[in-house]
Amino acid sequence: MSATQKKLDIVSLNKKADYLEARKLVAAIGRKLPSNVLHDDHLVRTDEWKKNEDLYPAWARELIVRDMIGGLGGFGFRKGKDVIDQITGWIYPASYIPAEAIGIKGASLFVDPADITTENGKVIVHPASVKILLDLVAGEGPGGKVDPITRMPVYEERGTLITLPVSERRFFQTVKNYQMVEPIFRLSCQRDTIWGESVLGYFNPPKSDKLGVAIEAPMD
Repeated sequence: MSATQKKLDIVSLNKKADYLEARKLVAAIGRKLPSNVLHDDHLVRTDEWKKNEDLYPAWARELIVRDMIGGLGGFGFRKGKDVIDQITGWIYPASYIPAEAIGIKGASLFVDPADITTENGKVIVHPASVKILLDLVAGEGPGGKVDPITRMPVYEERGTLITLPVSERRFFQTVKNYQMVEPIFRLSCQRDTIWGESVLGYFNPPKSDKLGVAIEAPMD
């Protein structure tokens, strides 16, 4: 971070909303939802979470996109095929899938959206940036080693994983569908538990998920 860059804070709007409503609320005041990294900094790496205990569970800005046709760790993304979430019908267009991710077994995308539009009743995600995760750990189990760029859990040999401090592990629990276009959220940090280290995809269609809404803002 340069000397001219300010550290970012998480400021709660003291509102609950589904993910799409949350995006509209923060856009209306010219702000963004906090990134997963910023939530992670507050929940795991500092004590900043204490200022916002009532915020959580709360939305992060990013989404996880997977196309697991063929089963867990299946055939990966397919050229020219949109990813359509099997629960919500949200769409991640094929034109936004990086060529390096096509056909790679188990590949996932960590997507920071530039915009999310509704066209003919269909929700379509348009990315600002995309990070390919080749070894995302999802579902129940021991979790994975924290990825320094996204703060998502990535595969680590179990023998090594269990030697890591809790602060260096993450857990990504999500619905068990093969095709997903899912916003992620974070749970409150309760010391001596794994909750602050959990990253979750939603479990129900977005209209039933009213979670905490906050913005990124320069820290005083």
